[in-house]
Amino acid sequence: ILSRFTGSFIIIAYPNVMEQYGRQGLASVRPEVHRYAQILMLLVLPLAVSGAFFGIDVLVRLFLPAFEPGLAAMKVVLLMTFFSQTGGIYQQVLLAGKRILLLTAITAVSTLSLAALLWGSRWFFAPSLVGTAWSVVASHFIYFVLMVLAAYHLTTQRVFSYTHEWAPVVLVGVACVGGLVGLDGLDLFGPADTAAILVAEAVTKEAIFVLLWLVLLVLFRRSLLLQTLRAVRVRLPSGFNSRQ
Repeated sequence: ILSRFTGSFIIIAYPNVMEQYGRQGLASVRPEVHRYAQILMLLVLPLAVSGAFFGIDVLVRLFLPAFEPGLAAMKVVLLMTFFSQTGGIYQQVLLAGKRILLLTAITAVSTLSLAALLWGSRWFFAPSLVGTAWSVVASHFIYFVLMVLAAYHLTTQRVFSYTHEWAPVVLVGVACVGGLVGLDGLDLFGPADTAAILVAEAVTKEAIFVLLWLVLLVLFRRSLLLQTLRAVRVRLPSGFNSRQ
């Protein structure tokens, strides 16, 4: 349900991106893609994923107790949505430009990274469902970052000149994942042995996350993080800082 809901933004964005591409070429789709990516990563996904992330505790423990052994892994897999769905927005640039080989290469790299992570976890850590779930999340993050870089390379030829656009989208996804994992580890009301405690803890954690998310939006609105990214960009060689 979560993937279908957030995936609807990809379906909505695709005809608009293709229309823009048909009218003015591949370079013109960057603002359109960036707008949809911002809406998805900064607004839709934090609320949708956090609601599912904390709500699944209540759902499984109260109504589906047989699935409780896999609950931790299920919650980790939910975090993948930040990267898989937003990556689908940037993927449209490659589809519009008919860069099928590049898309295949990115998919292959992310798949190989998953295989490497699973192999590494087998040798260095005790195999577990949670470890496997984190490997899946990491491979989707790699796919997402590569898709962002490829999209900006195709539309601007100057990836680092547009760091102020794509880096906040990536950082917000990472911050949301970190925030959810951190809050999930808190024990706010003691042992969750009653339905009231389960619901109260889920609602409280969701409220805290939403508050932190609002603070993050305020920071972006005031451009504090964007100013920092621009300051970093100034230190790059001059050839990376010229705009089209």
